[in-house]
Amino acid sequence: MRQRILTPRWAAVLTLSLLAAWAGCQSQPKEAAPEPAVQAPVATEAPAPALSYVCPMHADQTSPTLAKCGVCGMDMVEAAPAAADTTAAQAQ
Repeated sequence: MRQRILTPRWAAVLTLSLLAAWAGCQSQPKEAAPEPAVQAPVATEAPAPALSYVCPMHADQTSPTLAKCGVCGMDMVEAAPAAADTTAAQAQ
């Protein structure tokens, strides 16, 4: 004699399981707590002064980038910071 695979008891269990799964899928998801806003780090140092370059022989020849002097052709060097900038840095 063949056994019945789907007995009334198994049919009821299967039906209840499917209904529970369907009901779980229909519910609205819970809203998650809002994440805290990430703050940008605060700069504690002053921005670096812009470098400028000057010809060692002709102080009137300057450039914002490393270049050669237009008068004599020498390589330009970094300009010394202004006296006010130097004293402000020493005060800190």
